[in-house]
Amino acid sequence: MLHCLATSVIGSAHVETGMPCQDAWLFQADDDAMIGVVCDGLGSKKSSHLGSTTACTAALQAWKVWKDSSVGTPEDFIRLLEVTWRLMLRDTPPVDSATTCVVFIQDHHQRCFVAQLGDGMFIKRQDEDIYLHPYQQHDFGFTKGLGLPHTLNDWTIHQLPFLKEGESILMLSDGLSEDLESESMSPLIQYLIDDVAHDFNPEKRLTTELDDWGGHDDKTLLLIWREA
Repeated sequence: MLHCLATSVIGSAHVETGMPCQDAWLFQADDDAMIGVVCDGLGSKKSSHLGSTTACTAALQAWKVWKDSSVGTPEDFIRLLEVTWRLMLRDTPPVDSATTCVVFIQDHHQRCFVAQLGDGMFIKRQDEDIYLHPYQQHDFGFTKGLGLPHTLNDWTIHQLPFLKEGESILMLSDGLSEDLESESMSPLIQYLIDDVAHDFNPEKRLTTELDDWGGHDDKTLLLIWREA
C-alpha cells in the first residue's frame, strides 16, 4: 500500500515580516503512477510564493500529459513543466516568481526518475541503504530556479527503479535539508513512518514537529513509502 505524509510550514523570519510561506508541495498517485513535487520560492522575489505553488500545479498538469505517451523522456517532461509554469503565471513576471523545483515521477510505462533544479534534497531509502540525489550546488546566495537564467543542463536527472514494498522517498526544501547529516537520514525516515504517521492526526503532528525544528526559513517535507 502506498502512503504519503507531507506539510509546509512558514519560517519565523516570514512570520515576523508578514510574508507568506514560499514553499509548496504536491503529491498525486494513480495506481502505479505517481508524482511528488517540492518547490521553494526564492526569498528575494516578491511573488515567489506564487511561483512555487504554480510550479507544483504546472508539474501535475505536465505529468498528466506526459504519462499518457510511452515515448516521452524526462527532458520532455521538464520542457512541458517549464512552458506550463510560464503560461500559468499569466501576467506575473517569471523573474519575480523564481522557485527551485524537485520532482519525482513514475508511470505506467516503466519510467521512474527524479529531476531537480536548484536547492533541496531527494532521498530514496531501501532497507538501510540511502540514495542521495546529487544536484548542482552553487556559491552561497546563488541558486538556479524556474524564472532565473538556466538551461536544461542545469537540471540534474537520475533514472530510478520503481518504488518497491518497504522502500521510501523523502523530499525536502533547504529549510530542512541544510540541517541534516547523512547518518541521520535513515533514522529520520523510520521515525516518520513508525511514529509520526501513526499519530491520531499525522499532518498536525508533522506540522508541530517542523515548527519545533527551529530556524528562520520555511520548511517542507514530503515522504512517500510503500508498506512492507
